[in-house]
Amino acid sequence: MTAAFSSLRTLTLPLAAAVLLALVPSAYASRPAVNDELRAADAPRTELSLDQTIAVPNGELYRYSQQVGGVEVLGAEAVLVDPATARPSLVTDTTSGGVPARGSPRVSRQRALEIAQAAVNAKRLRGRRSAELAIAPRHGSALVWRVAIPSERPLGDFEVLVDAATGQVLDAHDALQYATIQAKIFDPNPVAEQGSDRRLRDRHDKDSRRLTALRRARTLPEIEDGPEYCLNGAYVKVLLGRGHKEVCRSSPDWTDVKRSGNSFEALMAYYHIDRTQRYVQGLDLGTDINSFQQIATVDARKGDNSFYSPFTKRITYGSGGVDDAEDADIIVHEYGHSLQDDQAPSFGSSSSYQANSLGEGFGDYLAATMTFQSPGLPAYKRAASCIFDWDGTLWGMRGPCGRTADTDITFPHAIHGYNCEFDVHCVGKVWSSALLDLRAKMGRRTLERDLFTSQFMYVSYETFPRAVNDLIEADKVLYPADHREHRRKICRQMHRQRRIQASSCP
Repeated sequence: MTAAFSSLRTLTLPLAAAVLLALVPSAYASRPAVNDELRAADAPRTELSLDQTIAVPNGELYRYSQQVGGVEVLGAEAVLVDPATARPSLVTDTTSGGVPARGSPRVSRQRALEIAQAAVNAKRLRGRRSAELAIAPRHGSALVWRVAIPSERPLGDFEVLVDAATGQVLDAHDALQYATIQAKIFDPNPVAEQGSDRRLRDRHDKDSRRLTALRRARTLPEIEDGPEYCLNGAYVKVLLGRGHKEVCRSSPDWTDVKRSGNSFEALMAYYHIDRTQRYVQGLDLGTDINSFQQIATVDARKGDNSFYSPFTKRITYGSGGVDDAEDADIIVHEYGHSLQDDQAPSFGSSSSYQANSLGEGFGDYLAATMTFQSPGLPAYKRAASCIFDWDGTLWGMRGPCGRTADTDITFPHAIHGYNCEFDVHCVGKVWSSALLDLRAKMGRRTLERDLFTSQFMYVSYETFPRAVNDLIEADKVLYPADHREHRRKICRQMHRQRRIQASSCP
């Protein structure tokens, strides 16, 4: 897959604007300087359509897609930064000149849907199939049907490119974001709360005095009020089990719920997703990120697997081993994929190896940084960078970690010498560890405002060097007075210590 479905984008245009974009092949930002800078893109300006304007402190970001004859060119995007204190600059350009227009498809939409579903052997679906025409530069600029198959059996969000002239399947991949990890914890987890894994056992979801005592009193805000109190709030709605049942009770007092009860995982998911959304809002980025109701289903699958689906926009948590939604790290990690998908939809459903590694690294970083915000932890020096360690106890991974978000691994070494074997979770540690180091050097708020702002610039084929450049460009907009010093710290960490060869670093 080279780009996200336009139907999956979270931006909703008013009807008048949608009609205007249909009639006019290109819409631009109003400032002449922005239009002048857009000339640097490879594609002609008449083929560039303004998809999104994002307000950030001290400036704006503009995202463009390329369309030829009204048909989107896959993976063809341009991101332009317009600081209030400097001239606009074209940050990323993956558009191309000379892309030929294509005629009408010979293969019908319905036939393309049938071909795509057969190609991935989808026996049962989780949602509605969809298909739209696109031009695929990586396949000779062929006119293709881009088909989305949200499959239940086998599990996957399959995107299939079907040649609109011949019906040949040109590409197929699974866009689900998975977290096949082992850690189900409280706030953040029993191991971190206790300061060790001593005498902590799952025992098939049974209660114990020790685990019950490690529960922390928390308030779940903005629960739906009515005849019953359901886990249905402003930023998250939690469902339970394979039947996706609502989680409700007649009383607002849920303090008697222990981990052996299934509603315990639902309470965990509600609290940690809601908390993370409010934390992101507190960064004062000047624009919302995923500030709609996230639907999450706990104990939905018997396997030890959780995932975010960019097609359905939902999060699913498994119950294999220790129930995944007992683990705030897993809860937050998967919500991190949802945040990125909202910021840059093409990135959120990308098939790019480096993009997926960046996504996994960000999920690990987000889980780690939220651990920093958990009050009342003992002096446990690895509490933040050590994640998923509660689940690790079940699988014999006795202390200190189920997985680490911090390590000395470098980017080339991750692929060519660290035995990652192109595992995106492993290579993602390059990004999470670099961000944690920068967090210590730049300060949490500074680094995270830069990080979240930079993710608005991500494209479907995002790379580690591009992500570093985006981070530097975001800092230039947010912190013009301190940018030189911040850039030095970013480059030292990313370029010299992590061996990421970013063009913005000397």
